[in-house]
Amino acid sequence: MSAIIFDSKPLVARMTEELQSEARQFRQQQHRSARLAQIIVGHDGAAEVYSRQLVRACRTIGLGCATLAYPFEIEEEELRAEVATLSNDPHTDGVTLLLPLPSHIQQQVVTEVLHPEKDVDGLGPRNAGNLLLGFPSFIPSTADVILTVLQDAGIPVAGRHAVIVGRSNIGGKPTALVLLRQDATVTICHSHTQDLASITRRWSALGDQPASPPIWSNQALSCSTRASIPSTEKSWATSTLPASKRLPRS
Repeated sequence: MSAIIFDSKPLVARMTEELQSEARQFRQQQHRSARLAQIIVGHDGAAEVYSRQLVRACRTIGLGCATLAYPFEIEEEELRAEVATLSNDPHTDGVTLLLPLPSHIQQQVVTEVLHPEKDVDGLGPRNAGNLLLGFPSFIPSTADVILTVLQDAGIPVAGRHAVIVGRSNIGGKPTALVLLRQDATVTICHSHTQDLASITRRWSALGDQPASPPIWSNQALSCSTRASIPSTEKSWATSTLPASKRLPRS
């Protein structure tokens, strides 16, 4: 079967309408707009691009979005305290911590104080553990977009062989778990995988989290396969909606 080029515009338009409707319902019930707080530390090009996209997506849907930027030198305990304050703020409905963090700050130390119902990117240990165990949870947006695109394109997952290139905590690992729960057979590849091309040529669906440095080559791709490759255009907005957007129990 030839490759499928997925046109995301109809899906984006439909989801935008659905989310705008839910945002209106929230305003009617709570007498205020739902609010996301995003935290960015230092100056990372990809994180700054994603931050601007979050602001744009929230504005389009009708959500509030506060950007809290901290210097690279901020201490771990200080950032942890800032996250805890946002987590306990009744007017903040979701918190996302943009990665990467500086090397002197441990993600676990910072995210463990974030209430799981506000951890919209699924970075904290509670949501990550629930995803592993098959309980309802928020999931990182890379895994969310891959599953959403596959479902919208009508591509069956059960019984198929999915190859995930990348093993990060926000990309490869959650994507593998999401597809595994959909009864796919999953192979995870990474920078130490031997003969990557021989593996990727045999897949039915491919999830790619861009690596640095890149580990792709032209020989690693086959035109007869079907690929789902996430884009940084994926909006956070689907994660703002609690139970209805969480993964069901398997």
